[in-house]
Formats: sequence, structure tokens, C-alpha cells
Amino acid sequence: MNIVLRLQKHFFAWLLLAALVSHAHAEGKAPPLPVYRAVYEANYSGMNGEAVETLSLDHGGTYHAAQTLSAVVVSAEEHSQFRYVDGSLRPDRYRYTLSMLIKKREQREEFDWKRNQVTHTYKKETSTEPAPAGLQDRFSSRIQLRLDLAAGRDRMTYEVAEKGRIKTYEFAVEGEEERDTFAGRVKTVRVVRVREPDSDRETRMWFVPKWQWLPLRLEQKEDDSVFTLQLKEARVGDQVIAPAKPKP
Repeated sequence: MNIVLRLQKHFFAWLLLAALVSHAHAEGKAPPLPVYRAVYEANYSGMNGEAVETLSLDHGGTYHAAQTLSAVVVSAEEHSQFRYVDGSLRPDRYRYTLSMLIKKREQREEFDWKRNQVTHTYKKETSTEPAPAGLQDRFSSRIQLRLDLAAGRDRMTYEVAEKGRIKTYEFAVEGEEERDTFAGRVKTVRVVRVREPDSDRETRMWFVPKWQWLPLRLEQKEDDSVFTLQLKEARVGDQVIAPAKPKP
């Protein structure tokens, strides 16, 4: 069971989203976040699973992001609704549910931007506190990261509502790297999660600019364990990412 708990902890710490912008639209208008479906293979200590992520846009201008994890004895769902406001994402609500044998865990975040408040529900406890400008949920922060990468930023810091409180996430671009994929060799941008110097966890992610900053891979190391996510199929807008055709 410890492996299962650590799998869901790693997975939902930084499960990757696909589909990002190539440029920003005018203020107040939705950015070109194409709808998508991306499938990832997950592996932790020999335990395999599959992650599926989707993004859709309704007629009212609200984005609906979802991800699911299916493994041997655990399943999980994560949902976020957000809008594009004044050049950045503004979340409305977030929900995360973990089902593990007979146990079930849930986390919710509700954002009230008229009052600039966020209401947390975690471990059956509810609390409300001021919401600073730019506050994200766990899911929207990952999309905001990709928006900022597409805009050319190389160091990003976000305040994120998570598990009953507000945390600070920081990322930095390490450089470019070519990697072999099921669709051929591609250029990626490698990003690291900046942590405290004494942290025993390392997290790196690879994004593909020509696939609209689609996340290709995540690697997270902690002690002697390694957790990975690897893209195995995707459709981003009208772009189908498929295996490369052999050269004649």
C-alpha cells in the first residue's frame, strides 16, 4: 500500500497537461488553448498505469480540464474549471478524488473573485482565506506554466491553493534537449522544479515547442525511487501526434 500512496503522491504532484499557446490574444479574450486529448504511460517502482488528460472549451468561455489515473489498486480524477482573464488563467473551481480499495480522499477549491477569497475543503475540513492576485489551483498552475514557457519566460513562480492552504511553486528552464520519441526525434525544453537545498526530491519535465508545448515526459526522483510519465499518443487541436513514418 505504501507504493500505491507514493504513486498517487508523485502522479498528482505534477501530472502533466498538454496543449499550450503559441502566442497570447488581446486582454480579456480566450488564448488559443486548443482542445486536446493526451495519453501518458506512468511507471513507479515497477507499477504501471495510464494517465489520460483532456481540455475542452464551452460556449461561455470556460475551460474544462480533466485527468484520470488508472493503476492496479488505485484510481484518481482531477478536474479544474478556469477562464483567461487579463493575460493569465483564473480558476473557478477544482476537485481531486482518489479511490484506493475501500478508502476515498477528496480535495476541493472554490474561488470567489468578487470577494477575492478561496475556500478549501480538505480532510473534511473547510476554511476560507484571502486569494492573492494570480492564485492558481494545482491543475491551472500547470497550464499557466506552459503559457509562460510559450511566452519565453525562463523562471516562473506561482501561488497555488492546495490541501487546505496556499503554497509557492517555482520552476526554471535548464535548457534545450533533443529526445527520441514515438513520433521521431524532437527538440524539447527541459524545466526543473526549484526546491529547498535540503530536499530529497528532484522533478524535471520536457516540453515540445512544435507540439504547442505539449508535455513529453516527467521524471521525479526521491530517495531510491523514480516515477516517470511518458507521452504515448495525443491529439492537440487538429494536430495528430503519431508514430513517424519510416524513410523510403
